Amino acid sequence: MAILVPGRVCRKVVGKNAGAYCVVVERAGKKRVVIDGPRIKRKVVATSQLEPLPLVLPNVSKDTDSKILAEKLKKEGYE
Repeated sequence: MAILVPGRVCRKVVGKNAGAYCVVVERAGKKRVVIDGPRIKRKVVATSQLEPLPLVLPNVSKDTDSKILAEKLKKEGYE
């Protein structure tokens, strides 16, 4: 089973958004995923740029709105 499944909360560890929390919204290949978050616009990144956290948000897909993802993260204490 893959760790970076849709709904997985991660911390970006590389780039200008390093330290920001995000959510995986879909797989984009073997070593790439699409992420979205309050401080990160939806984009494709390499899995090596992310630190997976224990939380997986339910009901997250590529159609989930960015505002809804931000609200879910805030509710769980990740801002």
